[in-house]
Amino acid sequence: MPGRECREDRPAATGGLAVFGILGDPNFFSTFSRLCKILSERYPSIQYGTEPGISSITAFAAASSVSLNTSFVVSDGQEPDSRILLKVRNPREKAADLKKEGFSEIVLVERMYFPDMKIYRNEDLPEKSDYMSIMFARR
Repeated sequence: MPGRECREDRPAATGGLAVFGILGDPNFFSTFSRLCKILSERYPSIQYGTEPGISSITAFAAASSVSLNTSFVVSDGQEPDSRILLKVRNPREKAADLKKEGFSEIVLVERMYFPDMKIYRNEDLPEKSDYMSIMFARR
């Protein structure tokens, strides 16, 4: 805050609730991810999270009236080291294929933000999954 001294050893979040507002996507090509890493290293007792909003990709599609109904690649100009797959019905089978391609970290989220949401990681993957599922794979 302007006019207030901010002391390194006493961040606002240790005494209550702090909110950090940003423009853009917090976990998508963002400095926010680095901030979270620093927070967890320096202040492991502080709990933090991200609330979903409208992603830049879907905002672009709406603003430009471009329909995104087929697969596409999003990149910052470098070779992608991760993939996101939608509507994964056979996650174990898909993960086995991805591992053959050199991917090692696999995360599956079923029914994201529904009351019955489930998150699976690596070897925990179910044989079948809900139509409303997203799989993330990183090399």
